[in-house]
Amino acid sequence: MFEIRVICDPADADTIAKTLFGTFTIGQIRQQPTRDGKRLRLYITADHQLRDDAYTDAPPIAYELAYFMELASRLDKTGDHTPDVERELLLRKAVLLDRMAMEEAVVSSSLAAEMAAENAEVAAIALSIFDSSEEGLFWGGEYGPSDPLWARTSYRGYVRQEYAAWLHNRRS
Repeated sequence: MFEIRVICDPADADTIAKTLFGTFTIGQIRQQPTRDGKRLRLYITADHQLRDDAYTDAPPIAYELAYFMELASRLDKTGDHTPDVERELLLRKAVLLDRMAMEEAVVSSSLAAEMAAENAEVAAIALSIFDSSEEGLFWGGEYGPSDPLWARTSYRGYVRQEYAAWLHNRRS
């Protein structure tokens, strides 16, 4: 564990927090104004564990896309809208968009990367809302879907946490 201190413009605080969350496992972010009151000091406790560890054993993105399309098609044909199936569809969609956004961020820092990140965040929020409405029947990670951590950082972290738990449960 280590602590990161950042002095930044208040408008940049959320972006910095999201970026750090995308890189490290982080704890609570503490904010204090600088002495002149114009900037913020952010104090973040972090761990060396990378946040994208959830995708280490994941299949290639092309496979993930094919599986997602097949699952969505099966849902349309059979009408099997059980909470389990709907949750898996939301999770796989969020994972797919998150992984695509991560790859786009490596390739470029363009508008496409921003749009990919926004789409991934929207899908992550949808999963979080679904999991919140199901009264904890699904989420399996350390932090629940309504934990303030996600609002402060990024709901994409929730997707990674849940995908890791989902993969672990499938292998057990």
